Amino acid sequence: MRFLMMAKDTDYTVIIRRVKAYAATTRSGKTVPQIMLQKNWVKKWGFEAGCSMRVECFHNKLVILQE
Repeated sequence: MRFLMMAKDTDYTVIIRRVKAYAATTRSGKTVPQIMLQKNWVKKWGFEAGCSMRVECFHNKLVILQE
């Protein structure tokens, strides 16, 4: 599902993608959340395979920035 929005008081477009957090199992057998971002839209927004990223973590919010 894709939503196109204009950010208030800006001249840029914001695309919202809805994704799910999946369950992943660690080597010790513990279940942890996993977020996967894939498809052509990831590349369209400047994230090539192998690029370095920084994740800024806030309560209920993750910001992913290319380094």
